[in-house]
Amino acid sequence: MHGDYEPIIFNTPNCFSEIEVYVISDLHMGSAQFDEVMWQRAKEEIMSQPNRYCVFIGDMMENAVPGSKSDVFTQVATPLMQREWVAQQFTDLADRIIAVTDGNHERNRSYKLAGLYPNYDAAIIAGIEDRYRPHFAICDIGVGTRDKDHSQQVRYVLYLVHKGKDGKGANTALATSGVDVVCMGHTHAPLSMPRAQLTYNPINKVVSVKTVELVNGGSWCKYDDYAVDNGYLPNSQQKIKLVLHGGTKQLETVGFYM
Repeated sequence: MHGDYEPIIFNTPNCFSEIEVYVISDLHMGSAQFDEVMWQRAKEEIMSQPNRYCVFIGDMMENAVPGSKSDVFTQVATPLMQREWVAQQFTDLADRIIAVTDGNHERNRSYKLAGLYPNYDAAIIAGIEDRYRPHFAICDIGVGTRDKDHSQQVRYVLYLVHKGKDGKGANTALATSGVDVVCMGHTHAPLSMPRAQLTYNPINKVVSVKTVELVNGGSWCKYDDYAVDNGYLPNSQQKIKLVLHGGTKQLETVGFYM
């Protein structure tokens, strides 16, 4: 298994003037609230264009086990069936997946109870184990070619972590240096919040402001059962994708609905 501190270097074809990266977290396959119809539409959309990619940021499975908050009696598939389903999704999207990391539904259940990594197993089955990281992932993505030097690609750095912070005082984006985008999940609430850091270049003695995008991909769950019983408000069904441009470094966050 590759360690978290080993970056994922992912170069897309030079002919793409831009790529789209779909930020996917909190599918919760196995929960009765998982909206598989909506997921299949998104999957088909990703596969419909060659310059579309995706990152998976945990809680692919509901993975209810004895003693967990999730109800083992109401999940619609066993943990084994859920892992097999995830493996099939990874297989179908193998050449589009930039990175996979775990969420609390995988880590706090399968791993803590039995030392198992279901997303890693699914990644091995799909042949993308080199793109799996257990806790967080640093993704160094090459897009197109630079306007000033066509021998080099434009580079974008994404930091993926399931549980992030988005508070005003201190958050994951401010604590993570050298990245362009922080992608997270867990809260089920879609988010696109640009943050900023002061940076100092000791070579040219210049202080500048660097923007860091903080995004949350939202969830793929219907509003029912657990959320209602615990008094949560409905979450927006908006999803988030990134548009990364070649030529000159420029990125956009795009909200969309399926």
